[in-house]
Amino acid sequence: MTTALPVPIDTQWMELSGTIAPESSEAQTLIIVVIILAALAPMTWWKLFRSDRWPRKKSLLFLSGCLATLVPVALVLGWVSDDTPSTVYADVAVAQALPSGFPLAPDPETITVAASEHADGLRLDVPDSGEQLDYRVTFGSEHRGNPVRCRATLSLSRDEFHRGRRTASHVRLLGHCS
Repeated sequence: MTTALPVPIDTQWMELSGTIAPESSEAQTLIIVVIILAALAPMTWWKLFRSDRWPRKKSLLFLSGCLATLVPVALVLGWVSDDTPSTVYADVAVAQALPSGFPLAPDPETITVAASEHADGLRLDVPDSGEQLDYRVTFGSEHRGNPVRCRATLSLSRDEFHRGRRTASHVRLLGHCS
């Protein structure tokens, strides 16, 4: 198959896999549990040691009931509010955006991303729920043994967030190689 230069790049939106979720998800849940326990501490202290009307057995049952109820609530809150920022590497996003039959294969070592507040080198922020972020990328390839430079806009978008469901991220590439 012979391809004439310049080669336009205009891909459809593709579902993006390979995103890196932040490590703080478990830490956020732990923080919620600690806040709930800290909020219960004064009331529990009062019930255990200051209240003459409540026997200790009832106080321990009360505390156990609160923990049995509020800890799962905290875990669910952490799960429901899981619209956390993720990142993806530029080479992964570019490779997934280009269709399998595209005549030029990108060289991962030549990918560069224009400076942006959402890009840290080759690590790109995946947008929040319902948003889209555009990155200017350049990458090299080879056409008939000659080096080719490609310039494109890499667009990342994320579906609207629905409670308790992971939202899909999508990638698209628009530009040209010459």
